[in-house]
Amino acid sequence: MTDQKKIWELQLMRYFITHKGYTQVRFIAANTNVSQENDIWLANPNATYTIIHITQNSQAMNNSRIDIIRQQAASLSNVIRRAGKVLDIALDVTGTHIENSEIISIAVYPGGPLPDDVLRTFPDLNMVVFEVNDPDEEQSRLEKQISDYAMKNNTPKKRAQREAAESMSKTFIIASTISIIVYIANFLISKYFEVSSVSASIFLGSYYKAFVIIFSDYWRLLTAGFSHGSFFHIWCNIMALFSVSKIVEDKYGFVKTMAILIISIIFGNICVFIGDGNQVALGLSGGIYGLFASMMVIFWQGGYFRIPALRRSIFSNIYMNILISFLPNVSLLAHLGGFVAGLFLAFMLDKDTDKSLKINFAVCAVLAVIAMGYLGYKHFYLDKIYLGTDMEVAKILDKLGLDSLSRNLIDKVTAYYGRY
Repeated sequence: MTDQKKIWELQLMRYFITHKGYTQVRFIAANTNVSQENDIWLANPNATYTIIHITQNSQAMNNSRIDIIRQQAASLSNVIRRAGKVLDIALDVTGTHIENSEIISIAVYPGGPLPDDVLRTFPDLNMVVFEVNDPDEEQSRLEKQISDYAMKNNTPKKRAQREAAESMSKTFIIASTISIIVYIANFLISKYFEVSSVSASIFLGSYYKAFVIIFSDYWRLLTAGFSHGSFFHIWCNIMALFSVSKIVEDKYGFVKTMAILIISIIFGNICVFIGDGNQVALGLSGGIYGLFASMMVIFWQGGYFRIPALRRSIFSNIYMNILISFLPNVSLLAHLGGFVAGLFLAFMLDKDTDKSLKINFAVCAVLAVIAMGYLGYKHFYLDKIYLGTDMEVAKILDKLGLDSLSRNLIDKVTAYYGRY
């Protein structure tokens, strides 16, 4: 005869699978006392709680059990390639609600209270579990509903649609679309007006210290992030953005992730302004390194560095990105500045960060901005002059019929260069 706990388990499964987009994951870890065969593991890469563990066993939270759940959840996170919160549900009328930085463990039973944080995510969860008069009949009905839903939504077409939607973040779609449009415009302008791609990229908003100083084009510190000099350059950056932005956006949401990307681009280009002289800088890499730093914070807070296989993979990525930063024609300062900005922002924006630590990072961030402002003022000069490049930008303006802007550019740069 079916017991009530089995019905509660199926009621929760139906709710999470049919209403919240979760998928059951067959995951049994050997030699542990937590993940038994009748335990349920659910995963949704796009959800706040990316992994849900449901057990009929008593809650009995202790350090050993927490470590086992953490390790199993980390393994599943690696499989679904997403990091997020873990919700541990025990069908235990004697249980309580226990929360730490990585796992929220709750006791669920009919009429039982639920913590506010869980109800904000699942507002109707307290109505999902209830007693039934005929457990056997209810079990058959629930199993059929779950099975029918799985068959209906597990066709190749449905899977392809879900995978396509789940694989791309809004941050990736927006940043890559802008970058591709700017790259195509760069290519067309350089070919049509017979100018270098560097001059075309400056016209379209690449960072160019001479124009930042002479024309106060401070907006270039941001727009430079969406300009690329070659197909290989934009391809590498888009591929890097594709993988890292999804992980960060799943954790922080679109607005915070986009803020990290934008601020990291700006901060990286400020470092270029201070340390690289009169250079042209372009590309998303400063912002990508900011997201990469944020991803490292997510992994650290999620305890992934404790898992040997994941730790090796993470450090391999770190070593590779360090080596890339020292390649020719790659701006180490842009990468370093973006990484530092992303690191600070991740700790300040993460609600799981200790309040005192947030304050410390906020104070350090303010001091860093003041220091960068002072260093920028000290380096407000040009070490080299590229008049030919300036004339090509003026040529583009002239051929577009913007004669007054073209003459103004020539007059101002020649007047400024006359001081040297």
